[in-house]
Amino acid sequence: MYFFGETDSSLPTTVPGATRPLVVRGYPNPFNPAVKIAYELPRAGHLEIALYDVRGRRVRSLADGPLLAGSGFKIWDGRDDSGKPLHSGVYFCVVRAAEQERILKLALIK
Repeated sequence: MYFFGETDSSLPTTVPGATRPLVVRGYPNPFNPAVKIAYELPRAGHLEIALYDVRGRRVRSLADGPLLAGSGFKIWDGRDDSGKPLHSGVYFCVVRAAEQERILKLALIK
């Protein structure tokens, strides 16, 4: 009955099994020459950050491995995995961690 407000209100109100959300931001946006992709991981685990063009082709991988919980960031310099500068346009940053996924739309302006 606690969850229905039928008990002492001084008890904690956390819901069992609830997890904090994965938080991701990209700034500045639009960007030139680089964008900072900041993240807050709710718990330790695998982090993957990948960038895709509008056709869905993976152009860059910024992270793919284990990481501790907490805040961090990666810088994307507008280049692909081979170091070639990419053209102006919209790119999608996909961040996967803690069994969650976030997608940012980033605009590279030259």
